[in-house]
Amino acid sequence: MKRIIGCMMVLAFCVCGDIHSQVANLAYEKGVLTYRLEKEGPVEILLEDTNGKFVTYLTAGVYSSGNYKVFWNGKTMSGEKLTPGKYTLVVNSGKKIVKDAKFADGKGFLQFANPVRVTVDKAGRFYVMDVGIFDYTAKKTMGTTGIHKFKPSGMPSADFESKDGSKTNILNVKPPRNGIRDLWMDIDVNGDIYSRTKWNGITVFNSKGKQIRSIRGGKGEPAVPGGHDGALGEDGRLYLRDFKNIKVLDKEKSGSDSIILKTDPKKLRIDMPPVIWLYMGPALEVGAKGALYVTNCRFKVMRMQNLGDEIVKKYEAPQSFKETAGMSADRKGMLYVAERGVCNGCDNWRWKALKKDGKTPSAIYQFFDDGIGLNPVSTFILKDVVGLRDVALSSDRKSIYVLEDGDDFTTYGKKKNHFSHRGRLGKGRLFKYDFVPIQTKKSITVKGEVSK
Repeated sequence: MKRIIGCMMVLAFCVCGDIHSQVANLAYEKGVLTYRLEKEGPVEILLEDTNGKFVTYLTAGVYSSGNYKVFWNGKTMSGEKLTPGKYTLVVNSGKKIVKDAKFADGKGFLQFANPVRVTVDKAGRFYVMDVGIFDYTAKKTMGTTGIHKFKPSGMPSADFESKDGSKTNILNVKPPRNGIRDLWMDIDVNGDIYSRTKWNGITVFNSKGKQIRSIRGGKGEPAVPGGHDGALGEDGRLYLRDFKNIKVLDKEKSGSDSIILKTDPKKLRIDMPPVIWLYMGPALEVGAKGALYVTNCRFKVMRMQNLGDEIVKKYEAPQSFKETAGMSADRKGMLYVAERGVCNGCDNWRWKALKKDGKTPSAIYQFFDDGIGLNPVSTFILKDVVGLRDVALSSDRKSIYVLEDGDDFTTYGKKKNHFSHRGRLGKGRLFKYDFVPIQTKKSITVKGEVSK
């Protein structure tokens, strides 16, 4: 997409979700979009079809007040030529997030023992991985462990078959008693679940919860090929993030036969994970057309690209974070990064270095990946979330699921089992937040013209 904007200054950082810009004089003709921004703030410009279904972004970012002209080449963000016809031009001039009060039958949240991951499938159902808490005294795991499946409303989706033939919404998997940082899951287009719930590999379940195969290390290979984070790409490949490299796997194979590509740490330095790696592990997310996003110990989000025969670094987010947690990409250009929030009760030197300014609240940062850089769009502060663990965008892009584990690390380093016990049994919650933008819409006709 070619973009030329006049009278513009891109603000460097942090425009919160409750600050709204104002759009006026919106017009479009032959690939040229013009509008006036009355007040500085975040702006998203996108196209929808006549049924209100998302088509593509044109641009997004934080802009100062002034007159703007956007030249569009008639293609989607993935480079596909748009079919001529009627569309709706939508300008979101800022947005905030509001909790869905009707979620989970009016309760407003779902509660778990020790939740670590949330993800959404193609049909809009979401899954929460709850690893429970291992009690070293009783020598057993407390809480209902497994992968929990729900409808977008927050009600259970009982699609898994138990051994007695009954239906349940919980896939009973037994995670290791330690190593909660390394557990992840993702769902493919067929509803199959790829999950690292064991030390020695990746387990694949079908949509009914039946184990159909495992992806393990081959003979003479490390016993833990599952990666510290993983995600499925649009190309059908499985992407794994270790401390110092990225692997691309054929998800239908196992052992050394499954490895398609592996980065060289000396050639492509992705660095170690964030400071909280002892607890959470490094994050990896897959975008559109081979785009990869990873976190590192320099408190940055890095944008990588899979070229087929190698993975290269392209750019990184313009600012540093305090504690990055999970990420969620809509695979159309938007990336949401979770900031866990820094605690005051930590004795470890790593956190002491971060808490000079007191406690940092949990937050979600929105970026637009235009192929040139990661442009900050909005920041959403979550004042009532304790220990933001992961986020997942809904399938319609109108909501985001927010997972907290309830841990403020006040017991960190004071107990033998601080990694898996943490003194927070039953404190994890999942909320659903709806995006509430100020919208300006205009019906347009795309005829295939390309603006110059």
